[in-house]
Amino acid sequence: AFKQKQKLDCKARFLIYQCVNSKIFNKISKASTSKEAWEILMKTYGDGEKNKKVKLQTLRRQYELLCMEEKESVSDYFDRIQEL
Repeated sequence: AFKQKQKLDCKARFLIYQCVNSKIFNKISKASTSKEAWEILMKTYGDGEKNKKVKLQTLRRQYELLCMEEKESVSDYFDRIQEL
């Protein structure tokens, strides 16, 4: 049973490591269990809902301020819209 739990924990850590970039990996690589790695991620990035709301507010404001400039081509304007 203990070996099975260890094996599952190693798999979970491996999957977590595969989903993060190198900067985040450096933060969580010292964790000895998948739970520790997850807790580090939660402390770093906190509540996902709050982050989503802030990002949506930012995008909404950028959209409201988006106007085509006088000397800007339609193509350039379209590119700026796509970047949002």
